[in-house]
Amino acid sequence: AHPDLGAIVLECTNMPPYTADIQRETGLPVFDITTLVRMAHDALVAGRAPRPA
Repeated sequence: AHPDLGAIVLECTNMPPYTADIQRETGLPVFDITTLVRMAHDALVAGRAPRPA
């Protein structure tokens, strides 16, 4: 990964199945629609602080 990158955001809804592979290959955190839903659930429904992927 480029040294200026701190994370990767997948905007396509077809990409979440590849999140783990991208994370493994780049060593960077990867965020996608699944991450967004999980973070919103944790913050709003479960009353917990959001956690990154």
